[in-house]
Amino acid sequence: MSLMSMRRKMASKQTATIILWALILVFGVGAVLISMPGRYGGRSSSSGDPTVVAKINGTELTRGDIDAAFSQMEKRADTASQTLTLSTAIEARKAAIEAAFTRVLTVQAAEKVHCNTWSLTWHSTMSDLAGQMADDQLAQMRDQAKQEADKEAKDAKAPAGKKLSADDMFKNYIKYELTSDKSPYSKMADDTTDPTPAAFKDAYVNYWLTGQDANGNMEQFETMARTTLIGETVTKSLHVNPLSAAYVKKLNTQEVQASWIFIADKDDSVQGLKDAQAKADKLRTQVVANPAGFADLAKANSDDEMSKMSNGVLGASMFGGGSGWFQGFADEHNQYEQYMPSPPVIAEYLAFSTDKGQISPVMAVQLPSGGGPAQTGYAFVMVKDIRDRTDLNGYNWNSAKTGALVHAKFRYDDAFGETYVALQRIQANIQRLSTEMTYFQDETSDPATANGLLRALSRDGTLPAVVRAAFRYKLAQTTHDISLYDNELFEFSGTKAPDIYLEVAKLDEKQGKVGDALDNLKSAADNCENRDQSAGSFEDNKLHEDLKAEFVTVMALPTATDLNKQDAAAGVTRMDEWLLKHPKKAQGGAPGSTLSIPVK
Repeated sequence: MSLMSMRRKMASKQTATIILWALILVFGVGAVLISMPGRYGGRSSSSGDPTVVAKINGTELTRGDIDAAFSQMEKRADTASQTLTLSTAIEARKAAIEAAFTRVLTVQAAEKVHCNTWSLTWHSTMSDLAGQMADDQLAQMRDQAKQEADKEAKDAKAPAGKKLSADDMFKNYIKYELTSDKSPYSKMADDTTDPTPAAFKDAYVNYWLTGQDANGNMEQFETMARTTLIGETVTKSLHVNPLSAAYVKKLNTQEVQASWIFIADKDDSVQGLKDAQAKADKLRTQVVANPAGFADLAKANSDDEMSKMSNGVLGASMFGGGSGWFQGFADEHNQYEQYMPSPPVIAEYLAFSTDKGQISPVMAVQLPSGGGPAQTGYAFVMVKDIRDRTDLNGYNWNSAKTGALVHAKFRYDDAFGETYVALQRIQANIQRLSTEMTYFQDETSDPATANGLLRALSRDGTLPAVVRAAFRYKLAQTTHDISLYDNELFEFSGTKAPDIYLEVAKLDEKQGKVGDALDNLKSAADNCENRDQSAGSFEDNKLHEDLKAEFVTVMALPTATDLNKQDAAAGVTRMDEWLLKHPKKAQGGAPGSTLSIPVK
């Protein structure tokens, strides 16, 4: 796992607000894992509301546990300069619940595979694991430094006297990690004046094992360590050991022509899992009988949209291009890393553990799904050809072997461990004992049931205020009950305040409340000016146009007085002035596009 991958997995990305929040919530399940009570294997017991809200295979989960998980979610958001609002609070709460569930399930899974993670040597085990991971990071930094130095050496435009050697570049990488404010390890470095590999390793281990910042490093690492040890146990039973020197050498020195078919568990149920496995088994039997029909079967049946467009070919681009030779997902240019949080590493394993002209066994796989949780299902791979790579440029397996083996260990232990826990999650006996738990289980049920649960949650004083307000807002949008738009709701409205005031104004207008409608339209306009962060965007222009249209509608109401009409006319003028100053850009236009649609 590279430094970038580790940060992508265990922290939040520095990117646009929507994408950043998606990452915070997606990784909330696997990364925002907090210190749970001792019965879950945590280092301390949680405080808070002791009300039992769920049981997972008989293990109790309390409201205090969920609140603690949610608190860590809020801190993680603050660290990323984000704030929970009506738009994000419900998903954050849901992610916190899943994080708490995952922690319990991970402990149970560790016990199931006889992986004793709470013996007297547990801390030593984690220290060793963190040290090995630090070695992995150093090996990757060294490789990257060599690549960059080689590239710079060939650059005719770079001043000869300023070209850095691989060793100098490696030292600069370490110095950055130990001294930069943007590096999480700099806070844990004992001595930043001596940027050596040993100093980096100490800072790295300290960060994960003793760091107690807002992100809850120790608690995150405990769960990740369990997942890794579970994966280590699982890999020992595979038909080809992905941690063996022979396999890792093949992965790093060869490439394959391989295609796969992935069948997802459509509803995250035991039956759905059985159906997915049965379908994958049936399709594999068809491929064995007629290998030439693989492409058609993949195109018609695979649930991996990325490779489906190229008939299941691994290594092709998401638009069907590429050479068709697959070098594994460690390649930074693979299509999954570009568009997904993490690639389906087990698909890579199947491709490199299967001989030329053969079809792999069917195996459980987790497939990332962009902005949502990963899909669990079953897959198999057909390998058409295998050849030595020709792009290694002096790569020496003997010198790279140690680092490559360590890197493979964490990639595969993590992937197989997470998949095993995901399977346990689907098969777990989960009893939901609170209204909130029932809502998140049945939120797609019939509207009457969902609205009844939302109404109860919107008045639940045990919930964090921002979550309660978010539930109230969601209920207001479905029931159009104007009484739900109260001060608490507006307190957490954030940049959505103008939109909410407009919604309320429309409800007032339909009830003939001209004065109230105008007051809310004015508040919407005022809040537009206050947020005015994306002036000229399609969304901002659309909002001003909608406000203008509503001012016109209110002006035409038969109950509107002359004074009301004057106020409405002033609102129309105000919107026109803003729109003239901010020409509307085309929706979905390319970044940096100069295309502009003048507003008449």
